[in-house]
Amino acid sequence: MEWLWLSPTDTEPVVFPDQGSLSSHRQHGDGTFSLSSHLTVPPSVSPGTKIICVVSHLALDAPLYMSIVVESPETDSYWWFLGFLIITVLFFYQVMR
Repeated sequence: MEWLWLSPTDTEPVVFPDQGSLSSHRQHGDGTFSLSSHLTVPPSVSPGTKIICVVSHLALDAPLYMSIVVESPETDSYWWFLGFLIITVLFFYQVMR
């Protein structure tokens, strides 16, 4: 399992500096095994960057590729949530007094 990234200005993906963490393999009741990987993407990764997970195994004819594209955070929803949280805290403060 390998993590790659492709910034909007690049033409070829490069290996992600931090390869994340791997779980230990798990055996399932049907005799198959699984392995999980967890990657934390730092805030410095710019919007539009494609993060790619590549899975290779002897049983596969070709590697499997899964990708996601980093999007800009929605600041409006953050402010709505923060406002709601402040109003809720003030309400409970008044009720508990």
